[in-house]
Amino acid sequence: MLNKPEDYKWTQEDILREYEELHIEKSVARKYCITVKEVKKILKNNERKSS
Repeated sequence: MLNKPEDYKWTQEDILREYEELHIEKSVARKYCITVKEVKKILKNNERKSS
């Protein structure tokens, strides 16, 4: 019998912090079980807020 998959809660800040450490979108996406497209969207939104 397998364990039930857990639905991890994450925030955009978690994604940004992880990207600052790794600088690899694909690795961040795998870690948080999201697509690279979603990671890029979060990074792009952060750039707009910073400006």
